[in-house]
Amino acid sequence: MLFVTHFRVTYRPLSQLSTLIYQIVQVYEHGHDLIWLIDNHSDICDPDEAATDWDISDGTIEFKDVYFGYNPKRPVLKGIGFKVQGGTTTAIVGETGGGKTTITKLIARFYDVSQGNVTIDGVDVRHVKQKDLRKSISIVPQNANMLYSTIRYNIQYGLASTSMSATLEDVHEAARKAQIHQKIVSLPNGYDSVIGGSSIRLSGGELQRINVARGLVRPHKVLLLDEATSALDMITERKVQGALKDDNQGKTCVVIAHRLSTIIHADQILVIQNGGIAERGTFAELIAVPDGVFKGMWDSQMNTSKESNTSIILESSV
Repeated sequence: MLFVTHFRVTYRPLSQLSTLIYQIVQVYEHGHDLIWLIDNHSDICDPDEAATDWDISDGTIEFKDVYFGYNPKRPVLKGIGFKVQGGTTTAIVGETGGGKTTITKLIARFYDVSQGNVTIDGVDVRHVKQKDLRKSISIVPQNANMLYSTIRYNIQYGLASTSMSATLEDVHEAARKAQIHQKIVSLPNGYDSVIGGSSIRLSGGELQRINVARGLVRPHKVLLLDEATSALDMITERKVQGALKDDNQGKTCVVIAHRLSTIIHADQILVIQNGGIAERGTFAELIAVPDGVFKGMWDSQMNTSKESNTSIILESSV
């Protein structure tokens, strides 16, 4: 009885302490991001004579002989060139640190190229205002940075940099596509549950799906997915990928992927190696190259994965 009494007395303070620790971690993470944005904001400026009210129409993206490095002495991309036709999906794969994420950052103009051009619909991204460029681009990063707020607000946060707003039904629809709606409504407070609160704990995969919903609630013509489903199990990931495919009909999609079985439907696959494009083609074309880089990556994943029966995966691509 004495134990129960002490437990009741100490439980609430300990619960509050765990919440406080979570908040401190969130403040540190977002504070670090804020400091980075402040430090780097002045590096990217709008042109003096930018086109007014420019908007993405077709969504065709092209890299022309692009060089870039975070450190000028160590280039990440070395003369890279490719074209993503509007309304199609291009997957980018390759070694860690090879420049895959950098490509998405250059598309959204978080950095300027050292040499060459990045264009959307034939217009150099440096020649338009940043707000006009990014208003039709939705980015879903691998790391799901959540705010200490309700799930509803965290999903609606995808519209934070725009003048648009999302209804509750918009939020629900985005969550359904991200395969997280049922989990949310099962929580005591549903969409009003507070992420980081003492009452709920979400797994990395669940947070990642909320992050995907955040990206989908934002109207877009270009979608950039940076290993956005890497923390999901294979079955859930396939469901999310299927929903993304349906949702992005007619939209341009650039997908950075580690699990190669998720990109077999891509219209084009780029294999990045040593700062350049080692191979490009469809899944069927690349897998048919006996000593190819992509074929080697595929075989390696199949040999170490439980889904070693490739016929199951290949059947899903038919």
